[in-house]
Amino acid sequence: MPTNGSLPALVATLEAVRIARDKGAALVILNVVEQDVNTYVEQISEDLGRRGSEIDGVAFAQQLAKEAGLRTEVLIREGAVTGEILRAADESGISMIVMGSSNPRGLAGLYLGNVAEAVTKKAKVSVYIVKPTEEEIEAVLAMAKPRPVTVEEQALSAIIHSRKFKVGLALFSVYGVLYLIFTALGTYGRDIMATRLGGMNLGLVLGMTVILLAIIMALSFNMYAVRLEREGE
Repeated sequence: MPTNGSLPALVATLEAVRIARDKGAALVILNVVEQDVNTYVEQISEDLGRRGSEIDGVAFAQQLAKEAGLRTEVLIREGAVTGEILRAADESGISMIVMGSSNPRGLAGLYLGNVAEAVTKKAKVSVYIVKPTEEEIEAVLAMAKPRPVTVEEQALSAIIHSRKFKVGLALFSVYGVLYLIFTALGTYGRDIMATRLGGMNLGLVLGMTVILLAIIMALSFNMYAVRLEREGE
């Protein structure tokens, strides 16, 4: 049972305990410390909104296994998640892998889905994939005991919900759209970009405008951020 405390893994833990109990088997609980920092940050930011990251996946699995009267073994690994899951399965001589997956929603969902797919293709034993429903997620959150949120997670949550982050994201989105339009015109609208405007072609004018806007946005955001800091926000 690989678990990282994510919502799909928590729901899959319930199923893993049920299967182990029915088969009279021991439960090997695996936690792989992920090397992909971007995926970890996105997972934390998504789960914080639903209390998912407040739950210790290993402790949750141990508690459920204890209540079911199961023997357990905990493995902690560091490295590529798929490879460590397969390696642990081989070394422990397990008969089945039970793990959570999710419907792709951003990088985190895509990542979880890809890991489950890769394990299914390469594993030498049966792989049981659990894709949780909203009802199952709410049920497992009601059962789980949250752990204290770490300083890092609190800081990340504060950043994500801060006014500076929201304003910065909005400015970045606006600039991204404008740059995309400029790039599209440069690729598919060369005749339009070649139009003369004040002695210069339109492409040059738009290019200078995009650069100028980037500078103005950066300076404006910096002034805004400094003002917020002075106000204590």
